[in-house]
Parts: sequence; C-alpha cells; structure tokens
Amino acid sequence: FRVNRGAPAGPHNTWTLVGLALAKDILQEPEKESLFRLYQEKLNPEIPLFLENFSKHPSRQLLMRGLLWSDRYEDARLIEESTLRDITRAGEFAESYNNGGPITPEGVVPSIFGVANIIDSCMWLNNVWLSEGFPMFIPQRTGGVSNMQVRGRLVNLQADESKVYISGETEGMALTGFTENENGTWERSFAPFEKIDPWE
Repeated sequence: FRVNRGAPAGPHNTWTLVGLALAKDILQEPEKESLFRLYQEKLNPEIPLFLENFSKHPSRQLLMRGLLWSDRYEDARLIEESTLRDITRAGEFAESYNNGGPITPEGVVPSIFGVANIIDSCMWLNNVWLSEGFPMFIPQRTGGVSNMQVRGRLVNLQADESKVYISGETEGMALTGFTENENGTWERSFAPFEKIDPWE
C-alpha cells in the first residue's frame, strides 16, 4: 500500500520481481513462473537499466539472486552489464535512478546504493558473487579478482577456460573441493556457471 498515493501498489509492477529471491519452500513453482513472465514482459533493452523503476541496489541484487538460483545466467549477465554501464552514464552514485529517458540520479546523492551496485556488478562480471556472504565463484569467462579479503586474509580468485584458482594468503585454509599444486596455488575444474563455495 502506497501511503503517498492512498492506493495499493499494483501486483504487476517491477517491484514484485524481488520475490524471485524467496526460498523454494516459500515460492512455489506457479508463483515463480508468474514472476518470470512478468520479468520477460518488463525487460526492455531500449531503456537504461533494462527495467523501469527498478534501480535501487537491494531490489536489483534480490532479482540477481533469484536469477542465479534459477540458473538464468544470460538474464543475470544482462542485468549486471546494464547496471555497470548505465550507472556510469548517470555520473553519480545515487540512491536510485530515473530511467524514463536519459538516466539521471534520484533520491540521496551520493549514496552507498549506487556504489554497491557498481561493486557487485564488477565482481559478478569477473566470476565472483558476493550476495551470499563469503565470495562465491560462478565461472563464466576468463578473469577474476585479486587482493580480496576473506577471513582476514588477502586472496586472489581467478578462472581460465577450465579451472578456477585461489592463491595468496591461503596457509591453513580449508578450501573445499580444491587441491594444491606445486606452485602453492589451489585449483579445481568446473562446469560453466557452476556455483563454487570453497569456504564451506
């Protein structure tokens, strides 16, 4: 219910897409499919950020969580690339953005929301997903992130065409599913877009 308008918010607005992040035992399959239909209806590559009135960091990252856990990787890539591109075009780190025409900042400026959107997008496009807490590998291309602090240590997370690697201050770390090579780097093979959580 929107107090400022004195009317309920419509169920077919983009804000409902955050529901895709709900756990499977809460979000039943028919509800999930209806949200994906809404997502396809609202997705518009002709406008900045691809989704109207859907620019705040919490909303976009909840949508990303839903896309990733539903294995919708191409959709996730579109959302993160549009986030990185269009917030840069806006020229400000803002709470939200007006994307009805050329993208412009709205709300609080500067805001940590705009900064967090850029950070999360850069990480995802370099194979690292932060939303679940500790950094998780989701390999999709060659690349990675260096000097990331994990449990008080600086580590490097990298991927090539067939393996992911962890190096840096790894002594004493229990890295699930990885083996140490002769260079002191930890590695493991992966399937494309496999979700790898080495810190379990």
